[in-house]
Amino acid sequence: MRYLAIGLVLILFFSPASVKPIRAQDTQQAVAAVKPAQAAPATPAAGNTATGASGAASNPGSAAGQNQTPPQNPLSNLIWPLILVMVVFYVFMFSGKNRDEKKRKAMLATMKRGDRVVTMGGLIASVVDVRDDEVVLKVDESANVKERYTRSSIVSIISQSDDTDKK
Repeated sequence: MRYLAIGLVLILFFSPASVKPIRAQDTQQAVAAVKPAQAAPATPAAGNTATGASGAASNPGSAAGQNQTPPQNPLSNLIWPLILVMVVFYVFMFSGKNRDEKKRKAMLATMKRGDRVVTMGGLIASVVDVRDDEVVLKVDESANVKERYTRSSIVSIISQSDDTDKK
């Protein structure tokens, strides 16, 4: 899952279809397209009272200012979708893990004497005593074999005991 997310981010980030590099030719063509628009005199509109005696507009810089746009970095168009994808991956990858960890802590906190549990090694046993970080498990009923395990080695509780005073 982690490698899939990393691969998708790399494909989105380095995809040649989505990123077109800015070349010197592109900027020269853009400047050349703007210069003829600046050189052409503005024609007065019918009924325009802002024109002077020569017929030119009184504000010659306004037409040139409208046609010029600053060059834009093509990666700036990808920044927000990339951030959105990263946030979605973070939510999907870590929210499930946190939820499972909370369930596991709650299960270990409710473990008590008489419960049947499964350890990481696959051992099925009954809980005899629960201490701070240790659990004493009875492995064999007939030989009365007891073993100590850490709480973190308990994977699941098979059955809850009904009576806690049972000895």
